[in-house]
Amino acid sequence: RLINNSAAMLLGIDAGDALGEPIDQYLRPLDFGDAWFQGEPTEEFIARQAEVGLPIEFNSTGRHGASLVGEMIARQSILRRSNDRLERRTVDRAIYSLTLRDITERKALEDSQRRATEAALEASEAKSQFLANMSHELRTPLNAILGFTDMMRNDVLGPLQPFKYREYVEDIHVSGEHLSSLLGDLLDLSKIEAGQQVLKSQIVGIRELITECLTIVEGRLQD
Repeated sequence: RLINNSAAMLLGIDAGDALGEPIDQYLRPLDFGDAWFQGEPTEEFIARQAEVGLPIEFNSTGRHGASLVGEMIARQSILRRSNDRLERRTVDRAIYSLTLRDITERKALEDSQRRATEAALEASEAKSQFLANMSHELRTPLNAILGFTDMMRNDVLGPLQPFKYREYVEDIHVSGEHLSSLLGDLLDLSKIEAGQQVLKSQIVGIRELITECLTIVEGRLQD
C-alpha cells in the first residue's frame, strides 16, 4: 500500500493521500482496455500480470489534467515463513510491486513513425498505379507506330523510295521497340513493388542487343 511520488504523479494523485489506500482506487479497468478482463478483481489482475511478466500499457490523467500513456510491470515476491524474533510469519505470503513509467513521448514518436510509414506506403502505391496507367496509355499509340513501321519494312504496299527512308523506318521501329521495352520495365517495377513479379529465364542474342543499343545511343555519341 505504498506509492512513491513519481507513480503518484503518473496516476494524478497525491502520494500522501494514497498511503495505505487500496490500489484498486487508482487502477481502473477501462484504462487498460481488453487486458483487464471484465469483472476481474484488481488482485487477480495484478497477480496475472506478475505471472506474465511483460509490460502493459494504460491510459491515465496526470496531476495537472493532461492525458498520459503509462506502462506498468507487475512483479511478485514471496515472503517465506519466519521465526525471527523481530519478524514472525506463520505462512508464506506473496507481495506485489508495480513499476509505473510515463511513455507518452515514446508513444507519440511511435505514432508519428507509423503515420509516416503509412504515408510512404500510400505514396508508393499511388506511384505504382500511375506508372501502370501511363504504360497502358502509351502502349496504344506505340502499337500503331510499330505496326505501320513493320508494314513499311516489309514493303506491304510496295517498295519504300528512296532507299534512305528504309533506314529511317528501321530506326523508328527499333526505337519504338525500345520504348515498348521500357514500358514493360515500368510494369515490371509495379509488379515487383506489389510482390507479383515472376522471373523467367530466356536466351538473349547479344549481337542483336548490342546493335539495338548502339542505334539508340548513336546520336548521343556523335554529340
